[in-house]
Amino acid sequence: MTSRLLVHVRRLTAVAAIVGTALLIVWAAIVLWQESGLGDPTTASLPAEAAVPLVVALGVWAVALVSLRRDPRNGPLGFFVLSGLLAAETASRGGSEMAVRLYVILLAWSPIALYVLQTRLLGHPRGIHITLTNIVLFAFAGVLSFPAALVGLHGQIVERWAPLWMLLARLAQVIGVSASIALLLWAWRGGCPASTRRPIRIAAYGLLSSLLPVVFLSILPDLLGLDFRVPYSLTLLGLLLLPVMYAHALVLGPDGRAARWVQRVFVYYVLLVVQAAAFVGAMAALDYVSPDPRADVALVGVLFGVALVAFMEPIRAQLDRLTHWIWFGRASRYVDVVPRLAETLAVALDRRALQAVLVDDLRAVYGLSAIALLLRDRHDRLALSAEVGMRGLARLEPPPATGNLLSRLARFNEPVFRDVLRKTLGDAPLADSERALLALEQAVIWLPLSSAGSLNGLLLIGAKVDEDWFSGEDLRILSTISHQSGVAAHNVFLVEELRESRAELEQAHRRLLTAGEQEQRRLAQELHDGAVQQLLGVRYQLAEVMRTLDPEADAPAPPPEDVAAILEDLRDELSAVVTQLREHIGELRPPGLDDLGLAAALVGYAQSLEREFGEGIPRITLDLDDRPLGLSPETEITLFRVAQEALRNALRHARASHIELRLSRANGHVELRVRDDGCGFQVPARLSEMAAGNHFGLVSMAERMGMLSGGLQVLSSPGVGTEIVARLRHRWEVSLGGV
Repeated sequence: MTSRLLVHVRRLTAVAAIVGTALLIVWAAIVLWQESGLGDPTTASLPAEAAVPLVVALGVWAVALVSLRRDPRNGPLGFFVLSGLLAAETASRGGSEMAVRLYVILLAWSPIALYVLQTRLLGHPRGIHITLTNIVLFAFAGVLSFPAALVGLHGQIVERWAPLWMLLARLAQVIGVSASIALLLWAWRGGCPASTRRPIRIAAYGLLSSLLPVVFLSILPDLLGLDFRVPYSLTLLGLLLLPVMYAHALVLGPDGRAARWVQRVFVYYVLLVVQAAAFVGAMAALDYVSPDPRADVALVGVLFGVALVAFMEPIRAQLDRLTHWIWFGRASRYVDVVPRLAETLAVALDRRALQAVLVDDLRAVYGLSAIALLLRDRHDRLALSAEVGMRGLARLEPPPATGNLLSRLARFNEPVFRDVLRKTLGDAPLADSERALLALEQAVIWLPLSSAGSLNGLLLIGAKVDEDWFSGEDLRILSTISHQSGVAAHNVFLVEELRESRAELEQAHRRLLTAGEQEQRRLAQELHDGAVQQLLGVRYQLAEVMRTLDPEADAPAPPPEDVAAILEDLRDELSAVVTQLREHIGELRPPGLDDLGLAAALVGYAQSLEREFGEGIPRITLDLDDRPLGLSPETEITLFRVAQEALRNALRHARASHIELRLSRANGHVELRVRDDGCGFQVPARLSEMAAGNHFGLVSMAERMGMLSGGLQVLSSPGVGTEIVARLRHRWEVSLGGV
């Protein structure tokens, strides 16, 4: 309730100031019209100097009105006091007692209005000295304006106290100006946040710029007694620049069109004043050295024109640099920053190097209070890579790769301010992680790092340490860095992915070798426990037969029927050993592959599986191209092993009812497909994950195909079955060095 009442009071005060000052200006214009006799053409005479205060008053009123409309909370109401003071002074020339009283009242309140304007410029700082100064100035204003407010005050009393009143008024003016200067110096030396230095610089620049014309083009020539000078009626109009600059520092941001227009106008305004002052100086020098200055005016004009052409551009460049510092503080030049950073970014192939450029170097160049680098990870999320000063960012979840926030950011090819990004998003639905990231107050500028339409990273840039604005040159540098950093971030991502893939491949190799060694141990154990033991048994039985058949033996020889039975058992035992060895040989080298070809070997292997697994085996369908494929032995054994492993996996793990094996040749490629209608599984994204999940068969297939520069594709998902596709060029000849 109280805040709403204050808002209404402020609005009423603003309306009263606008309307009251406007009426004073109209009144002053009428008085000026009547005094100059403009109503009678025969007697009309209006000195230009007399109209200057009214013109300045009108200009100050217009600036205050525009500022108040742009920012009702921070609009400079003190400007209306200054405008009304100038208008009342003009109106008082008509002899109106009311105009004189208004002038006295406004003059009494001008010191406090000036001081309040400085406090508003500094963001309303707090302190006992500020409070005491306000009390003193308000007391002076009340005491000095009270007599003028008494309508019935006798004229003799006014005349008696007029000297004292003038003394107090001058004292109040001195206190107001001194307090304002002291307040600005206190703020500049650290009494206020660093952000106040920018408005102080802008206001001081406005003051100096407004005084330049009247000092160098009117006052100095007048003091030196020069005939060539600019009339005060023109140079005093430069005082309008002071309220313009104050309003700019109070309510205009650094990136608006009006702000850029003000900067450009001030550069050329100061350049014009410098040129005019130089011309006045040249004419003064000519008047001093030439006996007939008028005769040499043309020569001076030519020389001045040549000097103007020669020095105007360097002077303009210096003024640009000065204006840039006034508005934006620390200057960053494109030609100084971009080549150095671009050279470093071009060779940045790891995160540490990229962080050194985008976090450490960029922070040093701009004097940033906070900065954070987010880079794309293997899941296409933007994960935090490094940060300085971004409190709370490390605790946030990475935003989703397909969310609205990153999708909108990918459309920007330049730095975007946080408020602009929020406005662009509008009411778009955001995830909690996106809202949390967007709520980071330290992140003033969002710089997407994109290349080829892909968002590879994000740079969150905080405010400058001294809280200066980011200039157009700063934003141009960041735009260039955005693309170059996007390419560098993509390169870092590829290099890291390659390193991870290489490390994972080495790990998969180690696991595959371990699995191979385990398979060799299994085969050795089976041979030891099976064939070797059977052969030892056969040898023992043969030794027993030979001992019983020895003529020198003490025991009688067994009957021939018994010997024949023993030998028959030994033959069966040897046949079993042979069968077992053939099975092991078949595991090492498929039978019939060398003599009958790949298709026949696959048919034979499918039949052996049906015999091995019996009636419960899933139905196996073969679609084989039995034409001569012209494949090398290494290629044939590789494709056979892929089919062998895929079929066994389907039989053991898929719980399928139908398995299809297809071998075909087309367009110079040989393709092998094994598809089942089983339970399927989630295919790992990387080779190492296959090995970690004990999918050594898949790893082995991929390894074998890779050695022939072929490709292996695993297509599967839970509930839809699995398909293994092996494809390679049939003319490729590579020696595996054995199988």
